[in-house]
Formats: sequence, C-alpha cells, structure tokens
Amino acid sequence: MKLKETKEISFYGKLPLIFFLCCAVTVVIRAVQVFSFVDRETGFLKCGSALSVVLYLIIAVSCLFFAVTAFLSKETAKTEIKAEKNTLLSVLTCLMSFGFLYDSASSFIGSVDSAGSSSYGVSAFQSMMLSGTLPQFLQSVFALLSAAYFLSFAKDMIKGTDKASKHKIIAVAPVCWAGFRLVYRFVEQISYIRVSELLLELVLLAFTVMFFMAFAQVASGVYVKNARWRIIGLGLPTALISLTLNIPRLAFVLVRGVDELYVKYPFKVSDFIIALFIIVLIIRLTGVKKESAEA
Repeated sequence: MKLKETKEISFYGKLPLIFFLCCAVTVVIRAVQVFSFVDRETGFLKCGSALSVVLYLIIAVSCLFFAVTAFLSKETAKTEIKAEKNTLLSVLTCLMSFGFLYDSASSFIGSVDSAGSSSYGVSAFQSMMLSGTLPQFLQSVFALLSAAYFLSFAKDMIKGTDKASKHKIIAVAPVCWAGFRLVYRFVEQISYIRVSELLLELVLLAFTVMFFMAFAQVASGVYVKNARWRIIGLGLPTALISLTLNIPRLAFVLVRGVDELYVKYPFKVSDFIIALFIIVLIIRLTGVKKESAEA
C-alpha cells in the first residue's frame, strides 16, 4: 500500500511512553473490576458494565493507535531483529523459555486430566476437542518447541551469533502455541460477554498469534517488508492486554491469596514474561531508530 511506511511521525520514538500511560489506566480499571465486580465462583461480572465499556474502549483506541502509527511511520522500515548482545533482552528471553516450559508441563497435565471426560454420541476426535484434551496436548507440544527456539535465540544474544534465524520452521512454534490456546478457549461453553476474562483473553491470544508470526518472519528474514510494522504495531497491543489482565491478577493473589482468584483464569507467568519481552524489544528498536536518525 502507498501509505505504508511513508509518513514522518514525530512521536514515534515516544510510543513506549504512550504505551505505559495507556497501560497504567487500563490496569487500574481492570484492578477495580477484579477486586470489586468479578464473582469468584463463576467469573461472571456481577455489575460494573459501564466500567467494562470504558475499559474496552480505551483498549480498542490504544490498539488502533499503535497499529496505525507503526503502519504509517517511515521509522518502521528500519525494524530488524538482530542477534546482537543485549543482557536484559537475553535474560527475558531465557525467562520466556522457562515460561514456555512451565506452560508445556501444565498444559500436558491439563490434557491428561480432561482425557477422562468423554462426550457421548460423538466421534473420538470431537470428544477430544470438546473436552479440551487435544488443544491442550498440542499446546503443550508447541510450548516445548517454543522454549527450544527462544533458548537458541537467547544463546545468540549472549554470544552475538545468528543461528536462530536459520530455524525458520521452529520459529512458528510460538504461533501454533498461541493458536491452540485460542482454540481451547473457544471450545469453552460459556458467555463471552459476561466473563470479561475470557473475552479479553481471546483478544490477547489473537494479537499474540499475529505478533509471533511477525516476529518469526522478521527474525528469519521471510517477507520482512510485509511483517516489520507488525512487531511494534501488534506487539504493543499484545503487551497492553497481557499486562491489563495479569497485573491485577498478580495484585489480587498477593493481597487476598491465590484461592480467592477465579480458578480458570490464574496469573499467567508465560503471558506476563512475553509482555515484558515485547516492551524491552520495542524500547530497544525505537531507541536504535532514534539514534540512527540523529547520526
């Protein structure tokens, strides 16, 4: 498209700051919901629907703003993911790998637990899908592959090598991991509107799929021109929704205890670390661009 990466946008380098301001607002609103309006037994919102509308509106406007800005800005054309030495990013990448390992183990256990709940009158495949056994098992497999990929990526950043970019197939493992998490959430027979956790998590997973696809393309050098704007344009919305969901959950667990939190939507370690990884990556990318522009 002619508009893509053609505009001089003065505040492009301040996108991380704008992100933190938006995140502070959404986290506070979501925390009020979690502490005051969410039923602990069902996860349903007891009241406060007007607050939900405000939250959804702020998230929607913020996500659109980040995506449009990244799509239009000339600076996006400089986006590249190199295996250069970066201590903080390498540490977060290692932590993200351990987060994937933890998710792999918990998903496998979940698939085993749900294997016994069969549905009568349907095929074995349909039964495994409806019970969540198959999506959770595949989520576990791709979480393990994702851990291996990001461990390789972390090793590159520690040593300054570039071996991870050659693993083009395994680079899409995080995409599949998020995709099967999305499938698992869709098979839940519950109201998407009344359970705000589920609605927000579905949106989060959709953004996560798109971000990891863009990351795989840019890191592997595959159709980079089509994908590079999505690193920032879809990465910031992914991090925003993830922190909006998980910071209030973490605060609730610390204040009232894990037993008081709705059991189906716990604090997600993997999502939280992925959000931190995205933020640090984007701060580095926008910082590098700023330095290049001033040189």
